[in-house]
Amino acid sequence: MRAAGFEPLEPFKNIATPWLALCDRCGMVSSPKLNNVRARGECCAHCAKYGLKLNAPAWLYVLTHSGLGATKVGVTGQDTREDRLMRFKSLGWTVVGKRAFETGEAAYKAEQAVIGALRLEHPRPFLTAAQVPCGGWTETFDATFVSAARLWVMVQTAL
Repeated sequence: MRAAGFEPLEPFKNIATPWLALCDRCGMVSSPKLNNVRARGECCAHCAKYGLKLNAPAWLYVLTHSGLGATKVGVTGQDTREDRLMRFKSLGWTVVGKRAFETGEAAYKAEQAVIGALRLEHPRPFLTAAQVPCGGWTETFDATFVSAARLWVMVQTAL
């Protein structure tokens, strides 16, 4: 962790558990997983040059895939190097809608509230990692039980 620019703030657990650490680059506290730090290097949620930045504008979105019979909710930064929604579109997903948030942190909290409410009825993801090669499979639902319209209403009303 230190070699990648992090000062651990708690004891090591394992490579797949978030590890509370102080980022040497931005001075913010982050919780990267050691396996991600090893694979990517920069894994600070605040200053990494990819992914969701917690303090930057973000989108909370809803997707549907008719061939897989699935719906999905997710978050992405508004100004990221990779256009995550375009990547999903290239894999056959259709964007139902996206809602702007001032920060990635607010979008993430809203996403987790939606997922938490739905997991009471549907405790497991509908798709597998192999079916969603660009990530985000844990936020998928069977479209016959959680329609894109229902998911979109939940996103629009999420705090």
